[in-house]
Amino acid sequence: MKTQGIFFIQFCQNMKNIFLLLFLILCSNSAFSQKKKKPDWVQNYPTLENDYIGIASAKKSTANYKELAKQNALNMLSNSISVNVSVVSVLAQNEPIKNLQKSLMK
Repeated sequence: MKTQGIFFIQFCQNMKNIFLLLFLILCSNSAFSQKKKKPDWVQNYPTLENDYIGIASAKKSTANYKELAKQNALNMLSNSISVNVSVVSVLAQNEPIKNLQKSLMK
């Protein structure tokens, strides 16, 4: 009778360990299988009226991935900025006035 009791106690301890092991495996598997949700600003590119925003990425397996991501963001910024330059020649507008002044001074 005592051997049956000891066997039952050992069996319960083994089952307890098996259930604990299964529980840990299931918990760790679900934690690793969940995909990381990307932040909202990745999906919906932010825009601000008075600011420029550059967002880029690089694979971490690439050497210098931080520098590469920074360079990609700067390239994106430079592609989104445009400048229009116009020049009005003030010299051409002032030239007739100088000639007029010279002729009046004579």
